[in-house]
Amino acid sequence: MRFFLATFFALTFCKPSANTTVAQQSPEITKIIQKELGEGASSEANRTNTFVLSFKNDKKSLRYIVIRLSDNQVVVRKKLRGSVTWTGDMLIKESEVPGMIKADSKPGDFIKTIDLNQFVVHRK
Repeated sequence: MRFFLATFFALTFCKPSANTTVAQQSPEITKIIQKELGEGASSEANRTNTFVLSFKNDKKSLRYIVIRLSDNQVVVRKKLRGSVTWTGDMLIKESEVPGMIKADSKPGDFIKTIDLNQFVVHRK
């Protein structure tokens, strides 16, 4: 059973991550990304162009930030072993690779969804 769990996690989490760059990224956003993550980071905006997810693979981990485009603020800043992708316009999925797999663990134990609606600025 552990072999199947280990194989499942290896196949699920070792897939290549997206490498999309935002086409018309403002100089301010580029500066924030370079300051936070350094050169070579990949970025992808959500469908409504309200947030940018930017990430960079280091040796054993992935560092990522989410920037709110209305005021160029970093609203999420994380480092994890795994991958991060857009799953909806305002949803980001973190898939973490566990170090030691517990006998009673499920694949869903290592997946977290972040809802960006909590970071939306409503202007009057």
